[in-house]
Amino acid sequence: MNWQQEYNRVHDSSIHDGLTGLLNHKAFLDRFDEEVSRAGRFNHMLGLVILDLDKFKSINDSYGHLYGDYVLEEVSNIIKENVRAIDVVGRYGGEEFAMLFQAETEGDAHVALNRLRLNVAQYPFPQIGQLTISIGFLELVSIDTVSSIVNQADLALYYSKNTGRNRVTSYSELE
Repeated sequence: MNWQQEYNRVHDSSIHDGLTGLLNHKAFLDRFDEEVSRAGRFNHMLGLVILDLDKFKSINDSYGHLYGDYVLEEVSNIIKENVRAIDVVGRYGGEEFAMLFQAETEGDAHVALNRLRLNVAQYPFPQIGQLTISIGFLELVSIDTVSSIVNQADLALYYSKNTGRNRVTSYSELE
């Protein structure tokens, strides 16, 4: 392996989550400003999504962390199959994933995210059967601090979790 290949390998491992292959938390946040700027230039609706596996702790407790890792890998594969090349996806932490995505309208985003939610719910996980996810998202209509934007998407996620799980909630529904 020459120095360029080694550099590329080390760089790739520094920005991707070792388990899922998605962007890691830091790399996802690094792309945030870039994507906000691009959306502004091309006048696209950009949304931030935070999604969380419902009752994931019970999976780790009942089946072990290796099985939990398998579930995280499978969910990340389902996410990859349901996003476009222009969407940015990362493992945000633990069993949380984050996405920056473009859509024509908030309604279109809601439809796409519900499709993702259903695809996860319909996947036949060995031993546990079905798994659900809760999703919160925010249409970025104004430039704000990253922490404020993430907090608003988190509030939408918490609403999904606190009102029964296995649902998609837009921050605009909370206002």
